[in-house]
Amino acid sequence: MSNLLLVLRATGAQGRHVVNSLLALCEDGTPSPYIVRALIRDPQGKHAQALYEQGVEVVKGDTSNLDSVATALDSAYGAWVNVDGFTMGGYDQKNRSEHMDAKGRIAEKGLSWSVVTSGPYMEMLQIDVLGSVRRGDGTFVFSSPIDDGHMLLIAIEDLGFFAINLEIASEMVGWEHLVATFAKVTGKKAEYTRESIEAWFSKMENSDKPVAAKGGSGSTTWEKNFASFTGWWNSF
Repeated sequence: MSNLLLVLRATGAQGRHVVNSLLALCEDGTPSPYIVRALIRDPQGKHAQALYEQGVEVVKGDTSNLDSVATALDSAYGAWVNVDGFTMGGYDQKNRSEHMDAKGRIAEKGLSWSVVTSGPYMEMLQIDVLGSVRRGDGTFVFSSPIDDGHMLLIAIEDLGFFAINLEIASEMVGWEHLVATFAKVTGKKAEYTRESIEAWFSKMENSDKPVAAKGGSGSTTWEKNFASFTGWWNSF
């Protein structure tokens, strides 16, 4: 059986960590048994150079070009498939969140799939989507529309450790706990403010921008996408 694995979008946030995990040493210190092939758009880019240095086989292609994907899959045992579902997945109005469209369609097929479903990245706490605002008195203010709910956050690196059909999260995080932990670890003043979904989005830049890389008018925006998740987060 081949030990060659194809990673799509290997230079992206998820793909880079999946590659790192696949190539990591085994627990006994022996080399990884896997050979990794990466399908990327620009084999000459800086991210591609990092893959070359790791010993990854880099091939040029794009997930929007099925012929290039088919070629990259040749002789591969398996693949990590992460595509731009907002651009490629289509949209059914009855579904509240396009995030789940592509996963649902693939899982319905009669083939063997491992579907990994995750929540927002913990790294997003560093940007305005989930991050804090610092007041004049130095207090870090974390605001959220989830009330006493919890977000299922995941550190991007953790995506590399899962290889079975799982809905995964690094931790179920309530914002009271998040703020208390932030204050304890940093020694800085912080507080949690509950606010409406409208107020939450008003502080973000370009929340009306389409999530799809090539999305046009009518495409799902960042605001609509995250608003669809808040009902889930409030229920946890």
